[in-house]
Amino acid sequence: MTFDDLERHALRAVQQPGVATALRERWQLVAIDEFQDTNERQLRILDAVARDHLFMVGDQWQSIYRFRGADVAVFQRELASDATAKVYMLENFRSDAPVLDVVNGVFEHPELFGAGGYRAVRAGSEQQRAARGPSVDLLVVPHEASTLAAEAVEGGTRREREARRVAEHVAGLLDEGVAASDIVVVFESGWEIDRFEGALRALDVPTLRAASTGYYDQVDVRDVLAVLRAVRNPLDDLAVTSVLAGPVVRCDYGDLAALLREAGLGRGDAGARRRDARRPSLLDVAEGSTDPDITAAARWIGELREVERSSSIVEVVEHVVAHPAFELAAAGRADGVQRLANLRQLVVLASEARRVGVSSTARFLDYVDAQRRFQKLGEASIADETSGAVRLMTIHASKGLEFGHVIYVKADAVMGNGGLPGTPPAPLVDERGAVHVAVPSSDGPLRDTERLAELRVADDRHHHAERMRKAYVAMTRARTRLVVSAPVDAEADRDARTQPIATDHAPLHWIRATLDVWESSPDRLHGSELV
Repeated sequence: MTFDDLERHALRAVQQPGVATALRERWQLVAIDEFQDTNERQLRILDAVARDHLFMVGDQWQSIYRFRGADVAVFQRELASDATAKVYMLENFRSDAPVLDVVNGVFEHPELFGAGGYRAVRAGSEQQRAARGPSVDLLVVPHEASTLAAEAVEGGTRREREARRVAEHVAGLLDEGVAASDIVVVFESGWEIDRFEGALRALDVPTLRAASTGYYDQVDVRDVLAVLRAVRNPLDDLAVTSVLAGPVVRCDYGDLAALLREAGLGRGDAGARRRDARRPSLLDVAEGSTDPDITAAARWIGELREVERSSSIVEVVEHVVAHPAFELAAAGRADGVQRLANLRQLVVLASEARRVGVSSTARFLDYVDAQRRFQKLGEASIADETSGAVRLMTIHASKGLEFGHVIYVKADAVMGNGGLPGTPPAPLVDERGAVHVAVPSSDGPLRDTERLAELRVADDRHHHAERMRKAYVAMTRARTRLVVSAPVDAEADRDARTQPIATDHAPLHWIRATLDVWESSPDRLHGSELV
């Protein structure tokens, strides 16, 4: 049963005679937080249960979960209704006044969300109000390397040059005495993080990546998960192979090949879905090895299976992570702080899984697989305040958090709302639930139908509006200093001055336009400066 199924059945339930009445008698008031992330079906459930006793808390500028079905129009409609009593809470207790001055200056611009659509927030404490700028930097990276200033880094793609400039900026902050744990680099999407992480590590900057597909692909995490897969199923020859090749044994290629041959496994056979029940498993062969390290590893897996029978999943994961080989392998690397944090995070994940009913190694591995494939939220749980590392995370992961120094990396506009170039046009669903797909044209390529083209225009408009809201969330994570980094094509930006901001694809065009920054004139930035 999917979450969508739960919603549908819940709505059907409250529509049955007596169900909603019984619930209303049980609760005098229903309060819902993060109301901006609801949708029409969820509101119908709430209305059936609460009627006129619904207390809603939300901020439409933080509605960034459209991919999950959230519809900010529901919030906006309720906000505009005369039947809804409203209290505006416009005090911000996170960001210093110079940061808020720039944020307000950007988002009050009428071309972003329409005149009167944004309510400026104000610093809530005297300390915030007493802060002095400049507190916002625009880290401008020209599209073409040839247009870079003499002191800028030459060579590489535009994104590689941007990653190096961001890394240099972070390294400069560390040299000034800023704590690494008080710096975060936030991204619109996780696929961008690898290049920036590499640039930071090249300057020996310790980094800590928020849990994501990238986190699960880290070698230390894969090694621990391989052990857990072998505990779950000792006949999983591929998992056992990974254990033997990993830090616990570090079996060389020749010895490992000999073990595979003795187990009757040829090239690629270890990953086969079916195995011959008449041949020994690779773990059986390892137990009979003359190499003491190999037999010790095989016995250890058996011991872990015993631990699993009498302990919680958290204790099992703790036993695996506590193996000296994992800590030594992590600590011996240049990015040892991050590697050790990766290991600790697996114990945290096991604790989270136990809280939702996961009690076995098999179920935990299923939980991890689901996180890897689907989880886009809650990524910030990997952040460790004592790690002494610069955090790298998506905007979704950063929501609800705050940092002294925030570097916001804008996504490439080429991604747009249609995915990677060369991919087929995405289907869209209309308000009646009908799916509209592109159809082959007379000359071969797929083309949008007239209705699909109309839906795509509306979808693009919603997509760009959400990108602006993502920018708002990213920018308001900063307490004292904000950096916005993005490419700039000077000629294209100048030509784009008259274009509507909300539909413009130039990543820095709308920020520079709202601040009236078309030349390198720091005095025109009202609390910000160009870098």
